[in-house]
Amino acid sequence: MTKSCIISLLVWGIVRTSCAQADREAVYAKKISELEIEVSAGVLKVREHYSSDKIFYRNFDKHTRESVYYSDFDPIIRLEAQTLTPEGSGFKKTKVSTIETKDIVQPGIFYGGYKRRDFAFPVPSAGAIGRLEYSKSIKDVHLLTPFYFDDEIDVKHSQFSVTFPKNVNIRYKVFGDPETRVKFDSQNDKDKTKYSWTLTDVPAYRSERSAPSRSFSAPHIVIMVDSYDANGKTYKISSDVSDLYGWYSSLVKEIPAVAAGGSLKETVDLLTGSLKTDEEKIRAIFQWVQRSIKYVAFENGMAGFIPRAADDVYNKRYGDCKDMANLLKAMINQAGMDAYLTWIGTRSKPYLYKDVPTAVADNHMICSVRMNGQFVFLDATNSYLAFGRPSSMIQGKEALIGINDQEFEIVKVPVVGQKENIRFDSVRIVVDGDGIRGRYNGILCGYKKDDIEVRQLSAQLRNDQNYIRDFFGIGNDNIDIDSVSVLGLGNQDAPAISSFMFFQPGYHKRVGDRIYLNMNLNKRSPGEKIDLVSRAVPLESDYCYEDRTVTVFTLPQGYTVNTLPPVISKLWKEFGVSCKYTVSGNTVILEKVLYADFLYLDKPLFAQWNEFLQVLSDINQQSVVISRSK
Repeated sequence: MTKSCIISLLVWGIVRTSCAQADREAVYAKKISELEIEVSAGVLKVREHYSSDKIFYRNFDKHTRESVYYSDFDPIIRLEAQTLTPEGSGFKKTKVSTIETKDIVQPGIFYGGYKRRDFAFPVPSAGAIGRLEYSKSIKDVHLLTPFYFDDEIDVKHSQFSVTFPKNVNIRYKVFGDPETRVKFDSQNDKDKTKYSWTLTDVPAYRSERSAPSRSFSAPHIVIMVDSYDANGKTYKISSDVSDLYGWYSSLVKEIPAVAAGGSLKETVDLLTGSLKTDEEKIRAIFQWVQRSIKYVAFENGMAGFIPRAADDVYNKRYGDCKDMANLLKAMINQAGMDAYLTWIGTRSKPYLYKDVPTAVADNHMICSVRMNGQFVFLDATNSYLAFGRPSSMIQGKEALIGINDQEFEIVKVPVVGQKENIRFDSVRIVVDGDGIRGRYNGILCGYKKDDIEVRQLSAQLRNDQNYIRDFFGIGNDNIDIDSVSVLGLGNQDAPAISSFMFFQPGYHKRVGDRIYLNMNLNKRSPGEKIDLVSRAVPLESDYCYEDRTVTVFTLPQGYTVNTLPPVISKLWKEFGVSCKYTVSGNTVILEKVLYADFLYLDKPLFAQWNEFLQVLSDINQQSVVISRSK
């Protein structure tokens, strides 16, 4: 019996047992992707054939909607979709009649032209099947995409295969399969080889809060063409990272040269003419590009990989990440210094170049310079980013730095330490009637400052008057804030310095001659407790950071301190919190420190994380007790 017959029987069996699926809204009976590779006239030709059967049980409006993604690199050459509704001993077939095409904008991606075709299977009855089949022509073998065995719903049978001739060598890497459940099979005949990978009873992908991208944990396979033979020659494609760089290098050779003596050079001279050091000059150029070039992601076809001419980007004042990177390189070169185009995958890409030497590993381009023996990474797409600090989304990632046509270096982007992303709050409070009145002063550095830059812009767009209250988290929702001042925004070289006056009504409690006051005005938690049983994926943080707070409470006249909360200090390597209360004259001083020194927190530390959050919660409930002097 053939595999197709077996799968058809599987689908039929699942449909006929639909009454046992009361706990499911839908399930994939099968999800199959087949690659066919051949060599024609010395050129690789690749086609993908996809088919799936989705069985609907309930919540039809949610599960009948479908999208097929494609681009200029992998156009759809055939698409058929239909609903099969059980009728007697067979099925009634109803074809999809309306399919809409939409463009997709993916900020940060250095190649574009992505589109999708949206449709909905005709409204079915319970047990109906949504059958989707399509074929694509993949125009460049460098751009083979991963196949994910799982999906948003359970998958009973998931399979990926590749068929290729004897003169083609295939590489592959399976990710997200720690228990080795994906089964491999190889079939050979005299002309072709077929590799297959199968996974059965695949649970639905579960989205978790503060989790890394799906690629970190979902079972998937990346297929690569190592090399192929044609016309008596061997063509290397993805045997190692040098092949990937050779392809990238061939593309950037097509960038038009900068016009001699043009307006771009005049701007460079104006920016750097009075500066003495290379660092000062590079900083001035970087900040000019940040301010002057609008980031727009819009490319199609091979233009999605090849930066536009620097003069063109300069004149039009807009470009995507690769355009801005190339403009930076050109301007720094015009100033007489070296700069390098740099390919990189953001943290949504968990791959190393040694494992995946293909364009799958990358989705971003920046510029790099060498200063004091170290590479400095320049990402001008982030207009708030301070010179010398990488954007948070590439921390810890490998960067592929193009030195010249032949040479490159792979360098790991540093992770910015917690001490560089600090928030320091200084708060002074007094009792005023049934509430407290006070003044807040704060300093925000590093990525903490970037956060308030983004919040302020968002607030301006939404005409939101309460973003300061929401951002700083001081007091309760009914807090009254005025005299707001925020300095340093728009200046990448300075921290943000904020201040405001506030009144919080109904904040403290009076019991007889005693006043109970919680000096922890900012009670926000850095996260939620983790379900130790169900969660398997890491906890992800945008960046490492440290929050320090000093709150000074001036006692009302005639009052003395009755009870101070105890000193608490629970410190781990990756996170921790401490607080201490002291009395100085007629004031009580709370010093509180909270830090998180990780980008990814793995399962062995989940229990400690929950303990940390519980300790923080206990601290945030503490109160100082003062009483009237006798």
